[in-house]
Amino acid sequence: MNYTDFFQKEGKINIIPENGHLLIDDPQKVYYVDQGTLLLFIVSLDKDKTPGSRKFIKEFSKGEFFYGEKIYSRGNEDISLLAVGGTSGAKIYIANKNGIDLEKTLLIV
Repeated sequence: MNYTDFFQKEGKINIIPENGHLLIDDPQKVYYVDQGTLLLFIVSLDKDKTPGSRKFIKEFSKGEFFYGEKIYSRGNEDISLLAVGGTSGAKIYIANKNGIDLEKTLLIV
């Protein structure tokens, strides 16, 4: 089984349009890019969880995955991860991690 097969079976699909965004705030989720590109940022959140200023971390392309992370409080603000659709948007699958280490679970030949 490869990553795409695993995520199509176990995950929920999510389309993120160009410049659309998704808050990555659940450490029990894993995110897999199936099409397009996804840009990952660290963001500050206001009281209603609206993203504010952001700092670029990494660009993810088809076939790459990353794990969610919880929201951290720092002084008067919360800090989280934010995924933003790249120039062509992104199709991603979101699955429950459930303690699975994907690098060890899936054998890529």
